[in-house]
Amino acid sequence: MQGRPLLLEPVGIGAPRALVPRVGPDGADQAVLVRWADHQPARCAVHFEGADLTYAALADRVGRLATALREEAGVVRGDRIAHLGLNSPALIELIFAAARLGAIVVPMNWRLAPPE
Repeated sequence: MQGRPLLLEPVGIGAPRALVPRVGPDGADQAVLVRWADHQPARCAVHFEGADLTYAALADRVGRLATALREEAGVVRGDRIAHLGLNSPALIELIFAAARLGAIVVPMNWRLAPPE
């Protein structure tokens, strides 16, 4: 994927309210998400626009997204993934999935003008 930007469609409007475990560049802190999913799978991890996403569901979505990024988009350790969009649970999933692969999410301001 080196040198090839991956752009994801923006999802949702507004900022999610979430308890998000910290994520390290090598994905080592993924254990925090897995631990929460194992011990409290039904507990709310993200509340966004009136909907809840449990730790089990978040861990599952992160795993599926990481697999898709690796197998379908060819994302490998050190790649950068541009995110042009609004805050949403999908962004949280992307951050965790990228960390799992050792990739870096580069958030971009959706208000940028074309010359920028």
